[in-house]
Amino acid sequence: MLADNLIKAQKAKTVLVAGSDFLSRVVDPYDRNKLIFADGAGAMIVQAQGTTQCGIINSKTICNNGEELDFMWNGASLNKDQKQDQLYIKMNGRKIYEYALKNVHVAIKQTIDETGLGIDNISKILIHQANAKMDEAMIARLFKLYGKENYPTDITPMTVQFLGNSSVATVCTLFDLINKRQLGNHRFTSKDYIIMASFGAGININCVLYQIP
Repeated sequence: MLADNLIKAQKAKTVLVAGSDFLSRVVDPYDRNKLIFADGAGAMIVQAQGTTQCGIINSKTICNNGEELDFMWNGASLNKDQKQDQLYIKMNGRKIYEYALKNVHVAIKQTIDETGLGIDNISKILIHQANAKMDEAMIARLFKLYGKENYPTDITPMTVQFLGNSSVATVCTLFDLINKRQLGNHRFTSKDYIIMASFGAGININCVLYQIP
């Protein structure tokens, strides 16, 4: 979104956006929460395309940094026999889960609605892969906001089962795998509208409505 804003402000024409997380360095081997974390990296090039109407159509960022700042922190190993001056990433998984289920689907709907489109116009939702159950609940809540009790099972590709939670690399990985036709039967078609959404420590929610060229 920052790259898109820079281009629209005519401060840049081509921007390389890269993100990586090397979480294996900072997880406590004695903390069961570590099981969901994975290492990953992704990069995209965002470029001005004149009057072309494809690409980033709309975006939204929501930042909550009150009590939410304490949902993640650094702490010593749970194993008291280990060196206690070594700090690891810690999180209140329940609080993060509750926050995501309360806010992410609302942000996605706002991103879609501001363009005059509806959920039926969306072909894929590429969402942060922290927990499959949580993602499914968020998508179900999104569709209920549109008065729909069910949603197409193929609208939300999942990689967490075999790639884990690679944080900032997740959405890039999903897009790349689908674009290369390496994620089952998931495909992009020209002019498709897709949602890319993430949330994480801070807590920040980011949503992008993107149209495939």
